[in-house]
Parts: sequence; structure tokens; C-alpha cells
Amino acid sequence: MNARHGVLKYFKISEKASRLAADLNQYTFAVDKDASAVDVARAITREFGYKPLRVNLLNQQGKLKRVRAGRRKTGITRKPAVKRAIVLLRDGDKIEIL
Repeated sequence: MNARHGVLKYFKISEKASRLAADLNQYTFAVDKDASAVDVARAITREFGYKPLRVNLLNQQGKLKRVRAGRRKTGITRKPAVKRAIVLLRDGDKIEIL
């Protein structure tokens, strides 16, 4: 992984991510598409000071969307794909995002 670019893009805020953070101490981040689990674990340690117990990576394919630009002008476009990381921390470790 290239050290010039950040591995962690942003924190994913959704109902599922909030529930995982509150109940299971798991935090969800959008990460760079070329990042590995080791890269994500190092970035979490560097940014927040906690060593993750486990890192799971998911590739979410972009959704197809129908575009209408006036009468009889339709097309199909694709939303961008996102790679997500679900990071498990030890009990007592907590990341304050908001």
C-alpha cells in the first residue's frame, strides 16, 4: 500500500454500523480499494491508538441507477463501488467519532 495516501477514507454511519459499535464494539470504515486487512489494522493503530483484534473486509458493488435527463433521454449509470472494513476492538477500547 502506498504510504502517501490514507487507507481510511471515512467512517460509515448507518443503522447497522451504529448497532455494531454500540453492542459489539465493532466499527465500520470505508477504506481504499487496494488496502489489505494488515494495512487497515496499522491505520487504526496509527490514527486512534488501539490495536484491533480482527479486521473484516467487504467489497460492496456499486448499484445500477437509472438516469432521466428529459423526454426520451434515459440511461443507466453505476454508483461507485466501496470497500468496507469492520474492525473489532477490545472491551474498553472505544473510538469517538461524533
